[in-house]
Amino acid sequence: MTLTPKQVIEELAKTGWHVEARTLTDWRSRGLLPKLTDRGQGHGKGKGYFWTDNNILDRVALVADLPSWETDRTILALWFCGFEVSPERMKDAWLKSIELVLRQLAKQDMNALVENTAQLLYFEQLEDTLHNIATKFARQKKAEGDAMSEFAHDLAQLGFSFFLG
Repeated sequence: MTLTPKQVIEELAKTGWHVEARTLTDWRSRGLLPKLTDRGQGHGKGKGYFWTDNNILDRVALVADLPSWETDRTILALWFCGFEVSPERMKDAWLKSIELVLRQLAKQDMNALVENTAQLLYFEQLEDTLHNIATKFARQKKAEGDAMSEFAHDLAQLGFSFFLG
């Protein structure tokens, strides 16, 4: 199945999502959406641009649901929900998240156990947020009769059980 950006916007509008073409371009440039494939439309007729990813509507809806999130957090959420993310993007997102925690910890006196809650709060908030995203995604996919919902939800839960456990 191929969808153009215009078709993605139209399909999402049917479900209540309002996304602009410029927003899709921004998300592609930030690595939140895959690159468009192009194909010539005939001699002198230009090119057509489209996605070949069968889950592009789900991916755009998830990114649209996280408008205020930083790019790195959104990339982690996409990956935990089972969407393809390039290894370079994942590595950068993880490293930036780790750097954030390290900066928070560096500001604290490690001997003061009561004050050393930044790391726990960060990961608890991240876990809660990604759990909520995975649950939303699972409900949406389950309503569509897609077994991927259980896989994505279980993957997110498994990832956090290893990471936090």
